[in-house]
This record gives sequence, C-alpha cells and structure tokens, in this order.
Amino acid sequence: MAGENENTAVTQRKPLLFSISSVVEPTPDVNYDFVSGAYLAGSILALIFYFVQLFCSDQTNDAASDESKSDDGHLSLETMKELAESLEGIYLIFIPFIPCLLWSLIVRAKWKGQLDLKKES
Repeated sequence: MAGENENTAVTQRKPLLFSISSVVEPTPDVNYDFVSGAYLAGSILALIFYFVQLFCSDQTNDAASDESKSDDGHLSLETMKELAESLEGIYLIFIPFIPCLLWSLIVRAKWKGQLDLKKES
C-alpha cells in the first residue's frame, strides 16, 4: 500500500511538469524570430520611455532651480514640466515585454535547434 501512494504522488507531478515544459515548447507554424523581434521592440520602448522620463524630470528640476536663464531657443520650463508629467509612468505599459522577450528567446533557441535537426535529416 505504501508503494502505491508513492507511485500516485509521482504520477500526479508529471502533468504539472509536462504543462510547465509545454510552455517553452515551440509551435511548428510560428516564426520565433519575428516574435522575439516584436518583444525586443517593446522592451526597447520601455527602456527609452524610462530614460526619457528620468531625463525630463532631471531637466525640470534643474530648470526650476535656475530660472534666471534667458530663453535661447530651448524648451520652456512649462513645456518641460508638461512633457515630464505626460510621460510619467508610460514605461510601465511596456515593462511586460521584458519577461516576454526572455521567454521568446528560450523558445526561439529550441525552435532553431529543431530547424537544424530537420535540415540535417
């Protein structure tokens, strides 16, 4: 009886392991170069918006502390403040692309391996 319970526990774990491994198995009709490229573009947008937000907030802080400068063609303080406020947190929309990029690179590596095996056959 004790042996049966151990076998049952092992068989109950298999579907979970199978479902986890199926997450990173490539689908035959999907081009994972394109998928990875799309996720890369989204990840780059997240980083760009994050650094633009940092730059704009630094510029508004610097401009607010030094208002004695004359307007020499640069963006005005009000414009910079408005830009900083409108971009605040927009990078959060694109943050989910980063883990998706990591996932797609794992699946893409398996997909490339399968393609190489098919070419050798």
